[in-house]
Amino acid sequence: MPILILSVAIIFSIIALLYNLPASGTSLNPFNNYFIYGFSLISHHFILFFLGLGLLTIIVTRIIKIEKSHPPHQKIFFYLTQVFSIFLIGLFLSYVLLLAVAFFELNSLSIMVNINPHSIGIITDRNQIVKTLKASNKPPQIIASDNNQYKELQAIAQTTTGTSSFYGSSILPSIPQFFVLPIKKIGSSILLDQTLVISEINQQDLQAYSPLVGFLFIKSYFPQQAIKSFPKVYVMNETEYQKYRQLDFNKKVADVQVQLDETNQSISTLSASIQNDKDQISYDQNFVKSGYLQRDKQYNGCIAAGEYRLGVFYHINSKDYCQNQIAALDSSIQQASSNLDNLNKKLADDQGQLTTSKLYANFFSTQVQLGNLLKVNIPHELGSFEPPDTIKILIDTTSPHAIADYFETVTHEYLHYTSYSSTKSFTTSFFEEGLTEYFARKAIQNSININTNSGYPVYVKIVSKITNIIPESELADIYFSKDELGLRSALDRVYGDGFYANNLITFETLQYTSDLKQILKLANTLMAKINGMPLKESDIISTSSNL
Repeated sequence: MPILILSVAIIFSIIALLYNLPASGTSLNPFNNYFIYGFSLISHHFILFFLGLGLLTIIVTRIIKIEKSHPPHQKIFFYLTQVFSIFLIGLFLSYVLLLAVAFFELNSLSIMVNINPHSIGIITDRNQIVKTLKASNKPPQIIASDNNQYKELQAIAQTTTGTSSFYGSSILPSIPQFFVLPIKKIGSSILLDQTLVISEINQQDLQAYSPLVGFLFIKSYFPQQAIKSFPKVYVMNETEYQKYRQLDFNKKVADVQVQLDETNQSISTLSASIQNDKDQISYDQNFVKSGYLQRDKQYNGCIAAGEYRLGVFYHINSKDYCQNQIAALDSSIQQASSNLDNLNKKLADDQGQLTTSKLYANFFSTQVQLGNLLKVNIPHELGSFEPPDTIKILIDTTSPHAIADYFETVTHEYLHYTSYSSTKSFTTSFFEEGLTEYFARKAIQNSININTNSGYPVYVKIVSKITNIIPESELADIYFSKDELGLRSALDRVYGDGFYANNLITFETLQYTSDLKQILKLANTLMAKINGMPLKESDIISTSSNL
């Protein structure tokens, strides 16, 4: 019996050390979590559990003998009781074993860290971390730790065992601090087994690591693309960032003015086109009307031509001859009638575009008049790319747990850097920013398995819907080559001729407002045209991630 109990305990302990289940463990109590995990594991692998239970029953019946005189139902009840007792005691004992392993691991690591952290592969020197990352061909895992020695030790232990198993994600963090030997302060960040543990926000560290981490994240997601290395990364403080925001604001206002000027020019062009349409329609209508009168007169005159002979009138011309005489005029009338249909359609299209352009002109004019209020209305990130090779980023938190959003911003700006061309760009910033943010989130999720939602949530929702129709690989090629014609062609191919040109203003307008109702209206106008589900206000609000 003890051997069977110990065997069950060891089996469950090994599974917990190596394997996890999504959303296993929902209680704050680690003991409850473990039993939730155990039964969740059984439900996911019921056939294996049933076979194991059968094997255990056979072993129990061979080991434990009872009198043959007992009725069969008593024997069955007895053996089942023994089997389930072994199973439950073994499951409980496995939890105790896992705690003992965690206790031993944490204290052993504490001793080694205090004596010589380098002996277990811990790198604390910034320059050495940079050198190691630069030599690596795969992105590091990122672990955020609270800024105290015990949390750092837990992070180191999770690095050695992994955080994907139940043991690493739940058992290690459950060991109380007073059961573990204290360690000395290691550093604001360490590198261990291709895992970067960050316990403190340090500007110099982040400035040194960011270009390398950004490069590895992007290269890992786009192994076939040529990724440039390395930009200059500068981490801004709050004063520097506010100065940057002022300059960025001035640039955005200038961009709004450009949009207003272009829209007004479009209105002027459309107004002239509409007047020309009306003049041509009036001319063609008069031509058709007078043409029919002239044709009929000419035909009747041709038919009526002749002379009297002995009191009988003889026609000089045949009907075919007269019909041929008016054929050219009749063709001109038919052509004018056809032109009228096309002109009326063009007039309706021009008038529709004029109405839309006037709405956008009013919007852009209002934005310009808002002046300084526009500072809070223009969506922005906590970073910028300054061509040709400079990235500036603000980290506005002291919590290392916000580091995922920081590296997402790094990845976003790095994508701007590596895809930058001095000769080519997208007409609208929607696709420049939307594709950049979409790919940055994908790269972060691919590398450190966390979903971020910090920048351009509306853009990403729309781009994500587009990638359901246009392959992501095609959009990536378009993005990295800044292929404006390819983008136009791809969108027109799947959404109809003229889609890109007809919706260019709508795409661009999203860049210049943060009014939720206006964003929602514009976004859902586009979503309807790309056959997407309507967005809700919760879909267009940025949220923070937490490592």
